[in-house]
Amino acid sequence: MHRVNQSIVYCILTLLSALLIAGCSPTPEDDTKLLASTLKRAEAYADQGQYKAAVIEARNALRMAPNSIDAIMLASRINIDLGQPKSALDLLEPLKSNPDTTLRLLLAKAYLMRGKKRSALEYLDNTTTTTTEENDTKTTLLFRANLLSNNYSDAASNLATLKSRITDADSKANYHYSYSTLLFKQNKLSEAQEEAEKALIAKPSHTDSLLISAAIAFRNQDLEKSETLLSDALLSLTETDVLLPQKTKVLQALIDVLTARGRSSEALIYTRLLAQNNPGASEQRSKLNEALELYRSGSYDEAEKLLLEVNNVAPNSKSKQLLGLLSLKKGNLDEAESLLSEGFDPEIANNQSLSLLARTRLGLRQPSKVIAMLKEEVKARENNSEILALYGLASLAEGNEKEGITALTKAIAISPEKHRLRIAMADYYSANNKPKLALKHLEEAYAKAPSSASIQKRLLKHYLTHPYTTEPKFYSAYNANTNDPQLNFLVGSLEHKSGQPQKAREHFARAIKLDPKSIDATFALALLNLVEKRLPEAQELFSAGITLVPDNSRAYKGLADAILRQGNESDLIPTMLKLADQHPASTGPDEVLSEYYLKQRDLDKALTHAKAAHSKNPKARSAIGQSLKIHNYRTQKAISESDYTAAREELMQALQIEPNNTLFLAELIGVEIADNRIIEAKKILGQIKQTNPEGAITNSLASDIAFKEGALEDALKFSDIAWGKSKSPIVARKRYNMLKQSDPPTAIQFLDIWISAIEGSAEPLKIKGSSLLGMGEYKSAIQTLEKALAISPNDPVTLNNLAWLYQETKDPRSLETAAKAHSLAPKNGGIADTYGWILVQDGQLKLGIKKLELASTLAPNNKEIQEHLAQAKSQ
Repeated sequence: MHRVNQSIVYCILTLLSALLIAGCSPTPEDDTKLLASTLKRAEAYADQGQYKAAVIEARNALRMAPNSIDAIMLASRINIDLGQPKSALDLLEPLKSNPDTTLRLLLAKAYLMRGKKRSALEYLDNTTTTTTEENDTKTTLLFRANLLSNNYSDAASNLATLKSRITDADSKANYHYSYSTLLFKQNKLSEAQEEAEKALIAKPSHTDSLLISAAIAFRNQDLEKSETLLSDALLSLTETDVLLPQKTKVLQALIDVLTARGRSSEALIYTRLLAQNNPGASEQRSKLNEALELYRSGSYDEAEKLLLEVNNVAPNSKSKQLLGLLSLKKGNLDEAESLLSEGFDPEIANNQSLSLLARTRLGLRQPSKVIAMLKEEVKARENNSEILALYGLASLAEGNEKEGITALTKAIAISPEKHRLRIAMADYYSANNKPKLALKHLEEAYAKAPSSASIQKRLLKHYLTHPYTTEPKFYSAYNANTNDPQLNFLVGSLEHKSGQPQKAREHFARAIKLDPKSIDATFALALLNLVEKRLPEAQELFSAGITLVPDNSRAYKGLADAILRQGNESDLIPTMLKLADQHPASTGPDEVLSEYYLKQRDLDKALTHAKAAHSKNPKARSAIGQSLKIHNYRTQKAISESDYTAAREELMQALQIEPNNTLFLAELIGVEIADNRIIEAKKILGQIKQTNPEGAITNSLASDIAFKEGALEDALKFSDIAWGKSKSPIVARKRYNMLKQSDPPTAIQFLDIWISAIEGSAEPLKIKGSSLLGMGEYKSAIQTLEKALAISPNDPVTLNNLAWLYQETKDPRSLETAAKAHSLAPKNGGIADTYGWILVQDGQLKLGIKKLELASTLAPNNKEIQEHLAQAKSQ
């Protein structure tokens, strides 16, 4: 007996094992065969109407080969058959650049089913077809896309092509049906019916032609014929294990016809059939309708509860839109934007949804997002004034004046009755120092809507703050109706500006007599009494204003002013506390007390009352403004003391009130820069970029950070961008200061650019005048500062510098100018020194020494003042 060599046995077993394993593992060829058979089964099931099985097989195929073009196209075709174009697009769009013609035509069909007609047209224009079948499919899809886009001439051209390719009964029926849809959309019903009949002659079971014929009969009130045609359409459809879109359309039409014929029990059968095909949809639809009714009736909390239930089970655009509207009602713009934008496609959104999301994003100061969303839509919806206006506003916010004004001008041409568009134009021009253009649009808006309070308010403000060369529009309106209380108030305001206080008083009093509840006239007359020091009358009118409008803080502030001017400071606090008890919801008393303590330099009590006002009404702009004002004071105090920790804390509290307040965020960046925390500054800038990525302030702050880091080239680059986007004083000021440190000659040149860019701004003229003074160019300095004074006649610094220059150039106006400067700023040591020294040189030694002594007290460390005083006393 021979012993078997163990090593040989082991080798044989290993070899057999390897062969067996190799025999069990699928080869690439096996995978291909398995995929092909799976696809073949899926296609067979779909062709037989067994869509449930087809879907399973298609999913299996995609699991086997996720990148298989054949698997993706078959799954997409099944999704299109089932009326699920979005699912088809999810599969096909990643392959958008694929040259395969069948795939491209399938994607175009999915676009059309989804309502993306513009995308379909653009895609088809870039799709090349070669075979007759591909050409016919492309032409049919082009026809449908043009028809949906109301491009009737192009659609007719597509039809002519289809007609030239008729080869059999099917192509003939399809042509006549397509022609029928074009005529139907143009409301040519009799001609549409003729074409549909020709289609049915060519192919009696042509379902779409039966459907359109039924629709025409329904329009013509021939309900019996409509029912017959729909019944024929139902019989023409092949049986499937799920309800396909075409059958759903037929059943829904039958429900409408049977209901119209009074056969609701039969209609109910079809209703149940539809419900069975989509269990739960009926319940969700019912809840959605109930939520909509609750929303319309103002029951927002109950509506929200139902909508959340619907959204948790079956999220849809309608429920999200309503939830977004509810978030807007609550003032939660971020949440609203999140809900409204989820799954949002501008191309298929209706005008209302598009407008709503655009408005929300503008409210969040996201103009770049609005522009990106509407850029194509303003072309596709060129006759929609709302969309044009929103695009225009976003463009203006991004600094693109040309595009913004063009869009708004088009919007006004389309809807001249929408005076708010003119207000938007006027607001933009006002903000950009173009008063003449602002006035033009305001007066046009007033002509369209003379009773609009917002237009009256803006137009009055413009008349009061700018010189006018023609008679204000309010006068002609008043002359036509002298008994209108509001026109009496408006004309009275203009008379007061014109230096006619008595006429103004008469108009205000007449307005109150005509309408005792005229709060505008009551306040105006109260303020006039303050100016004329008729303080008891002013106090009485402000008290009346509080009774009329308890939540208007202006009345409380006016009342406080009247009390203080009468020397009754001790009455102020008890009066305000009493009013706070009488009107617990009003922020006015606490705002007044906050301001009072601020003037007393008691910042702690000022903040306490500001917080109290804000807690009473967190949405009240005056209360918000007062709180932010106190935080700003405390911030500036901390910065002046180099206490950056305290400044940071104040700014953070302010940002809790207004998280997206760009000015406070910018101030916080300034604090971080001053505290050498550049990384933190960059993080905050990143937050600003999220809402305003390319805005002027964003680039201005980036410039500040770069300048701090010593990257002068980058700093100037960002500054250039900021200036290009916004010709605003703050951007100009920063740019000038940067250039002054790095390139003084260019800084001087920039002042001239600043002067010409911002019409009516005294600041660059003052800076230039002071620079010229320092360089000894007195004549040019005087001319420049006189221009600044014409714009800002009561600026004590400008007056002081001019007085000094006049004295140096022997101009007799020096004394008068110095006296005015001192009267406007009696506690400014430098200004008192100029006045005192000019008095001494004018021979008024005693008064001059007195003013110089005051200057010395106010500025004890100023050596020049001490020298002037010593020289005066030595005379």
